[in-house]
Formats: sequence, structure tokens, C-alpha cells
Amino acid sequence: FYGTNATGAIWGSGGGISSYFAKPSYQTLVSQQYLPAAASGWRTIPDVSLEMGGCPGGDLYYEEHGVCPPHRSYDWVPISGNFYGYIGTSLSSPDFVGLLALKIQSEGSRLGNENYDIYSLAAAQENGSSNTVYRQDIPGNNGVYKTYPGYNLVLGNGTVIANDFVRGPSMPVAGVPQTPTNP
Repeated sequence: FYGTNATGAIWGSGGGISSYFAKPSYQTLVSQQYLPAAASGWRTIPDVSLEMGGCPGGDLYYEEHGVCPPHRSYDWVPISGNFYGYIGTSLSSPDFVGLLALKIQSEGSRLGNENYDIYSLAAAQENGSSNTVYRQDIPGNNGVYKTYPGYNLVLGNGTVIANDFVRGPSMPVAGVPQTPTNP
């Protein structure tokens, strides 16, 4: 529907409950209190999100307010000499793989099954860790489930805060494209 005048469309990530795969042990590390009873014992998705609540061209919040608040994310894509904000799985999947590559480089070793780390970081945040790795305050829904603080069936553990996920808050930020901080 993006870029069309579709009415009644709901923008949000997919998510749900498997009826085939059992809940993996790493998913029990985070609170399940707001999940529907049907989720008990079954694999739920997503694990994380990126570019959720973004501000691409055509985004109603951006158009109404003329700004993209810091809690909204998107990919800044150059097309024909102009930059545009885009969101979606086609962008977020390679972005997350890039974050994992940076994490491997930062740690100097292989990561193994990253799901345990994803959920351990979320559990630490849930228990008051000063390293906030996931943005969980993005309101919305995917047509079936709603967002709320903690793990949910729209954002998973939340939108990844890249700096803190890779190396912690001391990692430098890239900055605005085509400026002295990010040429």
C-alpha cells in the first residue's frame, strides 16, 4: 500500500504465534505477561524490529507535524541526488545483518545463536539495565496485536538502538549523510 491512497490500511510489522514450533528457551527470558494465552508454549514473532514507526515520504505524522521525532527510525536512501526515508523488511533485514557484522567485529569472535543475546539484553533492560538496547515506546498495532512496553507481537523486544546493541552507548554515531561527521 505504500505510496498509494489506500484507505483503511494499517501500517505495522507482522507478528504472531506459531501453531507448529514450540517456544524456544530464550523467549522465556523476557516477560510474557501481555501475550495472549494462545502464546503459552508456542514460538512468537518478531524477535526485534527496525525502522518501525519511521518517517518515510507519505508518513502521516511527518506530513502533519513536519518533523521526524527521534524515536522514529527509517533508512536514509539516496535516489537521483535526493535523500528519502524508507521503512520495511527489505531494508531492516540487511540493516540487522550489518549490525551483527559490526558486533562480530567489535567482539572479535563469532556470535553463535544470537537469539540468546537478543533476549538476554531485553531481559537486562526489563530489569533496569543502564544499557537501553531496544526502543519499546512506539505506539501502534499490526491489525491484530498492539504494542506495549516489553516484548509484544508487533515490535518483538523493540526497535534496536544500534549503538547500544553493537558496543554500548560509547559507540560513536554516524551522523547526517554527506556532512563532515559522515562524508
